[in-house]
Amino acid sequence: MKFLEAMGRKVRTAVAILVPVGLYASAVWFFFGNFGWQVGLALVLALPVMLLPAALIWYINIGGIYSAIRHRS
Repeated sequence: MKFLEAMGRKVRTAVAILVPVGLYASAVWFFFGNFGWQVGLALVLALPVMLLPAALIWYINIGGIYSAIRHRS
């Protein structure tokens, strides 16, 4: 039983990562495909690098708000 639980966690993590990445790549390909594969590849590589700092700051802010609310109650 523990083997299945561990396998389920790994599959859930893989799906949680692969589905958004696939949707992201598909959206870039769909909306910017008429520019050629070079532009699509540049966007796929550059957008996460540009959005990562904003996502980290958002994560820190939400985590701080959550801990403040949890500490207060």
